Amino acid sequence: MSYEIRRVVPGDREEVIRISNQIWEGDDYIPVVFDSWVDERKGEFVALLYDGRIIGFLKLTYLTDTDLWLEGLRKDPKTEHKGVGKRLNKYILKRLKGDESIRSIRFSTYIDNIESRHITEKAGFKIFHIM
Repeated sequence: MSYEIRRVVPGDREEVIRISNQIWEGDDYIPVVFDSWVDERKGEFVALLYDGRIIGFLKLTYLTDTDLWLEGLRKDPKTEHKGVGKRLNKYILKRLKGDESIRSIRFSTYIDNIESRHITEKAGFKIFHIM
């Protein structure tokens, strides 16, 4: 039994949508962007699998050649696995480490999303409140 992180592929659609439909009372935006995220080559749409089953996913988007955006971090609400977001963030940040062309890596989350804020603060992100 092991974890694996890999790119999301078209065949993952049903599993990703199943997770997404459990988020925000089924009103998540992931079903709308799934195909474009899978097709995009500059960024990276990755899934965390446990024993071949997707338990979370994350999207890295290049806003410019030097400014990146993390989005769509989701964890299957039915999984009992801990550290899903942390594993995905760590994977992406490790891949980007040492790339001196990157000026910024940003993300946005709901101010009361304590778990997401905690994961990213531990990874070195700074919190900015924008009104």
